[in-house]
Amino acid sequence: MLGLDCNSTDVEYINMEAEKAGGAPMNPVDRVLYEELTHLIDRLSTSVPDGSLAQAAAANPLLRTRLDDADAQLAAARTSLLDGYGRWVRALEDMENLWALAAWRRSAAPEEASEQAAALAA
Repeated sequence: MLGLDCNSTDVEYINMEAEKAGGAPMNPVDRVLYEELTHLIDRLSTSVPDGSLAQAAAANPLLRTRLDDADAQLAAARTSLLDGYGRWVRALEDMENLWALAAWRRSAAPEEASEQAAALAA
C-alpha cells in the first residue's frame, strides 16, 4: 500500500478510506469521473462567492431549474458510463474465457483423437 503525504490526491485518501471501511476501491472509470467532478467543484469554489447560488436563484428562478436539470443529466451520464464500463469488463472476461477454452480444447484434441482411434481399433 502506498503511503499518503501532503502531495497525495483526495482520490487516494478516499480509496484508502473505502478499503478501511470494508468497501471496494473505485474502478478506473469511477476514479476518473470522481476526479473530474472534484476538479469542477474546486474550480467553482474558487470562482463563485458564498451564497451566490441562493441570490442568483432568487433573482432568476429558471437558473435553479437549469442547474437541477444539468445535475440530473450529469448523474445519468455517470450511471451510463459506469454501466457501460461494467459491460466492457464482462465482455473482456468473456473473451478471455473463450480463448482459454479454445486453448484447452486445442491441447485436449490430440488426446481425444488417440482415444477415438483406440476405440475404433478394438
